[in-house]
Amino acid sequence: MDYAVYHFFVGHRLEVVTDFLVPLTKASAPEFLIIYSLFIAMLGMFLMAYDHNYARLNWLLLPITVITAAVVSRTLKHVIDRPRPPLAGQLIYEFNPSMPSGHTVAAFAFVGSISFIWRKWWLIFLWILAVIIAVSRLYIGVHWLSDVVVGALVGLAVSYCVFVIWQRYVCHRFLVSDSNR
Repeated sequence: MDYAVYHFFVGHRLEVVTDFLVPLTKASAPEFLIIYSLFIAMLGMFLMAYDHNYARLNWLLLPITVITAAVVSRTLKHVIDRPRPPLAGQLIYEFNPSMPSGHTVAAFAFVGSISFIWRKWWLIFLWILAVIIAVSRLYIGVHWLSDVVVGALVGLAVSYCVFVIWQRYVCHRFLVSDSNR
């Protein structure tokens, strides 16, 4: 299946799609998603500066999740050490191990984290963007289908685990301390 999907994307590239997906994949690198999440967290905390409840802390969940996902992704890449697809089919050359797709892990962790906190209808657009980022990694020829699927699952798992730990230990601690005042 990996080879069939790889050959499909490499064999059906269009210039207009390439012109869109190459910059998107560069802008959605895990390092950039960490920077975006830190910026969003700072902006959110600034806008809620006068809110004296623990909800302001929820903004920190986003960068914590994306950073955790990046660490988990890099660790898994080196443990699994799977080779990437052939260089001849890559539009952007990548040389580190392939599985899981770091872009996909970070994108799904980013959107998963936001979704656990805010559950708004417009998040569907961010989910679509996460899927497009995942597909871009296939289109550009730097990942196998299984790398991207595992990346999405790892990103979702990390966002869920960080959210559960956050709810259980951080939010609970602030709710208990607020009620003791």
